[in-house]
Amino acid sequence: MSRGVIVWLATLLILAGAGTVWTAVRLAQRNRDLPVETLAVADAPPGSDQPLLKEFTLTERTDRAMGSRDLLGHVWIGSFFFASCPGSCRTQNLELMALQNEFAKKGVKIVSITCDPTTDTTAKLREYAESFSAVPDAWYFLTGDLAYIRRVGTEFFRVWVDERGHMDRFLAVDKWGNVRGHFDWHDKARLKDLGAMLDLLLAETEPPADVTPVMKTAQHSGESIGSEDASRDAQETR
Repeated sequence: MSRGVIVWLATLLILAGAGTVWTAVRLAQRNRDLPVETLAVADAPPGSDQPLLKEFTLTERTDRAMGSRDLLGHVWIGSFFFASCPGSCRTQNLELMALQNEFAKKGVKIVSITCDPTTDTTAKLREYAESFSAVPDAWYFLTGDLAYIRRVGTEFFRVWVDERGHMDRFLAVDKWGNVRGHFDWHDKARLKDLGAMLDLLLAETEPPADVTPVMKTAQHSGESIGSEDASRDAQETR
């Protein structure tokens, strides 16, 4: 084989390799979740004069109403999933099971919200929760109206949620109902960061100064933070 042919073949291989790397990078960037900052909702949903959700109420697997107000005073983790997903969502919930095993004894709660409410009935959620050894008073599984769940995702948590689709994030929420961080559960380093964040939030005795916590608002207005009031308030904001 001539030297010229060898050089030509080597050049083709280099270009092919570079093209493969470039394509892989582009696909990774395309499939990566959008930065949380780009999902912040500045105004009410398009075509709606409804205020943004600052709290929410859905239906727990036990068929009782449950929402963000019921979690005031607790540090908790929020997530979105759908029970019929055999791959990614199962892996995600195995990570949550590990977090439950580590942090439930410290008082941390977990709230998993389905983005496929038509399929994920409360009966299905009860069965699904058992498969992950979910402790009833530590790990909650919520369902509800899909349009409302979308609003909970985009307005309360600032993450994208749609039918059978969601961002791969765990959301850390403090004792006053403020979302304090988004963590990609695929990234082991970010899971360690989440653990450190949870310990930090557990140690807090006062809310962050730059937000108006829901608990303080409720106390100042004389409102109850029980589930019945939370359900009524959530209905009014829909």
